[in-house]
Amino acid sequence: MPPGLASLPVELLVEVLRSLELKERQRLALVAQIWRQAANNPCLLRRLSLSLGTAAAGGDSPGLQRSRSCGEWLLRAAPHVQQLRLAVHMGSQPSWEEEELRGLVQGALMACSGGQLSELDLHLYGNSPFVVGSWITVLSGSLRLHITAKEFHGNSWIPIQADMRQMSLLSELKLTSFEAGWFIEPHARLPAGLTKLVLETNLAWEEGALAPQIGTLGALKELSLHSFAHPADGYAPLRHLRSLTRLHFYHCINLPSNLRLLCSLEELVLEDVNDCHGAFLTEADGALVSSAIGHLTRLTSLCMDSAPGMLIPPAALTSLQRLRRLGWRDLCGDGFAQLPPGAWLEQLHMLAAWAYTAAYNLPTLAAATALTELRLDHVAADEDEAAAVICWAGSLPHLRRLCLHHRPEQSMPASVAAAAEAAQAANASLVVDGEPTFGWAHVEAW
Repeated sequence: MPPGLASLPVELLVEVLRSLELKERQRLALVAQIWRQAANNPCLLRRLSLSLGTAAAGGDSPGLQRSRSCGEWLLRAAPHVQQLRLAVHMGSQPSWEEEELRGLVQGALMACSGGQLSELDLHLYGNSPFVVGSWITVLSGSLRLHITAKEFHGNSWIPIQADMRQMSLLSELKLTSFEAGWFIEPHARLPAGLTKLVLETNLAWEEGALAPQIGTLGALKELSLHSFAHPADGYAPLRHLRSLTRLHFYHCINLPSNLRLLCSLEELVLEDVNDCHGAFLTEADGALVSSAIGHLTRLTSLCMDSAPGMLIPPAALTSLQRLRRLGWRDLCGDGFAQLPPGAWLEQLHMLAAWAYTAAYNLPTLAAATALTELRLDHVAADEDEAAAVICWAGSLPHLRRLCLHHRPEQSMPASVAAAAEAAQAANASLVVDGEPTFGWAHVEAW
């Protein structure tokens, strides 16, 4: 080590270590006392990412030895950990190794939960026998929990076995699986204090129905469902969610037949409904949504993104006096369905749409003078329409953000770029974003 380096203040060494991964920091901690002091500084322990377990089989494997060392170190760091990403690898270990690894995980989670832990991202690999079992209930603090199950080959369902009612401070739960669906066993329970629940891939109590335990979540405000294949009448628990204000459907085959009963909703997102499964919404599905919207009078945000065959927006939009954000990227034939005119447009603050759809509706959109944000998709494929809409947008007095989306392999057309520059020249407060995410129909990053 250079002679003068040891004389540097610990605070400067901490800044040097901040750019290194945890493994590299701990190696440096073996060099000298001052590096050990810097590597174990509490500010470097607030966000951690590490792995336990091994895919190797038989004996006291090196992977298990490293897991023991990591587990002991994590116990010492636990009081300072605020965000933890923990990967647990379960392969073909002997049962005694699995038992020890389970104990390491449970001990680490209990220690962190008793400190400042507010966010846990847990990745489970392999055919683990303790997926969402009683071990998870050691998490007693207030936190956001994301469990991702990977490489569960040969298993079509991953069981949720725990009674999590005692986890009263758990506010947000996200369950993700890439190879299998989640299965809530009848005796399992979800935390009653949940305000946000995200379920990726099918989660069912019995085939074709949403788990009834979801209907017991009286505090739930936000629910996101990904890749569900339940029939329209398989969403009965939704009607019990009296506090639900945000409901998102992504890549789902059917929509709930009781949608019109969810009168507390303030935000409704339907993205790529049916499209990824090669199926299309029927006229009955379109009628279901059109009818439901007329009853969801509290809606402030509505996003219809790539729902094939659905003629959206319906005339019922005129009854949504609180609507402030509208996302409408339809795939209904020629794409020229007409926005209904009315006073509701005067209250609209954000609009996301295909460029050609917005251009077709420019006469109607003339009433949307309160827009502060406009998001256009397919501006490269429909450059003439996009340029026309941008020219109109430049005259909007309150517009502050203009998002122009085009595919990565496409360049921004000169006519569109020129129109955007002219709009900025006319509105000094306008910010132009070249490639946004369409609408707002994506769950926030965990």
